[in-house]
Amino acid sequence: MFYKVLNGVKIIEYGNFISAPFCAKILADLGAEVIKIEDPCCGDESRLQAPFMQDIPGLENSGLFQYLNMNKLGVTLNPETATGMKILGELLKSADVFVENNSPKKNEKIETILYTGKEN
Repeated sequence: MFYKVLNGVKIIEYGNFISAPFCAKILADLGAEVIKIEDPCCGDESRLQAPFMQDIPGLENSGLFQYLNMNKLGVTLNPETATGMKILGELLKSADVFVENNSPKKNEKIETILYTGKEN
């Protein structure tokens, strides 16, 4: 039985494949509200990993993706655009924790929001 010890905690996850999504999954299982962010171009890499439901590959059919992302909310946005950056900034302002596993180059714009509060 899981206790909802993290009820009321808001987590933003901008991660890919296994490490960040698994970390956020544990937090979601403990009651945190987790919002997963995926890039519109390709989504999370785990969407392409087997096993697939009924052995039919598809973005919604990956057992790995479904397992890692149960109990989460999701949003698709591109932080490389002004609109995406604005939405991400609003999400981060209301978050208690930010979970990510992206390359430093990809996080340069996100760090600007986190450390300066400016979106551009």
